[in-house]
Amino acid sequence: EKNDRIGGHARWTEVLGGHIRNPAFGAFTEPNWPNLVALIDELGVDKVRCCETKEYKHTLTLGQESVPEPNSADVVRFLSQMREIYSSGRHFNETVGDYLEANGYDMHFVLYFIMGKVINFFAGLSIEDYLELPVGIVAWFVCGIFAANDVVYRLRNKDYMKAFSDRLESVGVKILLNASPSLVSRDDSGVRISLGDEMSEEPLVADKLVLA
Repeated sequence: EKNDRIGGHARWTEVLGGHIRNPAFGAFTEPNWPNLVALIDELGVDKVRCCETKEYKHTLTLGQESVPEPNSADVVRFLSQMREIYSSGRHFNETVGDYLEANGYDMHFVLYFIMGKVINFFAGLSIEDYLELPVGIVAWFVCGIFAANDVVYRLRNKDYMKAFSDRLESVGVKILLNASPSLVSRDDSGVRISLGDEMSEEPLVADKLVLA
């Protein structure tokens, strides 16, 4: 981990004059994330219903009171099109960006509704990465959420990361903080990385490697 602690949000960005949007605040529904739910249950970490924690209220909704809502007709049109795409199974070769441009959605709609209301259920990538996703994946996810009307949960980050890191260390995983890793080589025998002269003179060899 490059920071002095593990955990935290993967990415946040400022849009519309300084309003923060964080698409990786950790929200999930049980039907859409069965493996995550199984991990949470295994770790014994409590799930929290969204909007019941201070952290949630200060991330996704931060600054929204002064940001105008997108055109409601565009929202209705978008949801209707997602249902049509989902039911037909088409458009898996069309990207989200191409779809939005072809259907006349402006950047305000993208930043406020797509990033702030839809993409927050995905991991934290750049806006450009999200726009390169197949639109069919977004349609599947949107329709799965709205059709089931499932409860949206999140986790208390400190509780989850402590339980997760404790479990990793209990099975022999070594967690390094304040690291500046660089890839040396990768082959069938494993991965070799350098952590900088101050931490490791020789490259570290690992069977599996996760760079946070």
